[in-house]
Amino acid sequence: MAGTTSRARIAVLFDPGAFRELVGARIDEYWPARPHESFTVEFTDGRRATSTWWRDDLHLESGTALATYADGLLEGRAAVVENRYGAGRVVYVATLLEQAALDAVVLEAVESAGVRSRFEGMPARVACSLRGDEMYEYVFLLNHSGELRASVPLEGPGTDLLTGTPVARQVELGPLGAAVVQRPLRFPSPGPPAAGEIAATEAPTAFSAVPGRGPCCRRDPGRHSRAPRTAARSAPA
Repeated sequence: MAGTTSRARIAVLFDPGAFRELVGARIDEYWPARPHESFTVEFTDGRRATSTWWRDDLHLESGTALATYADGLLEGRAAVVENRYGAGRVVYVATLLEQAALDAVVLEAVESAGVRSRFEGMPARVACSLRGDEMYEYVFLLNHSGELRASVPLEGPGTDLLTGTPVARQVELGPLGAAVVQRPLRFPSPGPPAAGEIAATEAPTAFSAVPGRGPCCRRDPGRHSRAPRTAARSAPA
């Protein structure tokens, strides 16, 4: 990385720049791969994997190697690094690992951090993405199989916005099926109604997709207010 200091002096910073302290290593140089060229990476537990596209030439500082290059000019240099930083742990992958090896690195990092999947038991053929705001969570589901159905467990009830039907704790997807489940995150209360009044919280109306912003619930012009709207009428005698 290059730039200037506050006094307009040229500054040359080693990659990964501002993340150098987090990663616990600096990148002395990066090596692009030639077409169809691949490299071998060996993990500390003896597993081997193939990498392509590029390799970072890492100089370890506070980090330690989880894997090293097993061939080529960078043989013996770190390919995957971990670094303890504060109360956390940073894992840096310095090359493009084959998918199975990359999945294993990510899974180990997630599990060591104590992160639990919210969709345990979901079939591998189903893609899932989450969006949301202060009020609602949107679960996007797509079954990539053209032959098999899929059952996806949910943490709670919601509404499938593509069909308008309520969903309990499981979504059934047909072959190449999709669903967008809206789930409330919380239920704000307007407080007790005043004497002689009955409060009725206004519910969202139609679903719309806003380009570049994902799905949302379309309300009336007062939708930007965070407080729920109420309607008052006289209580029956």
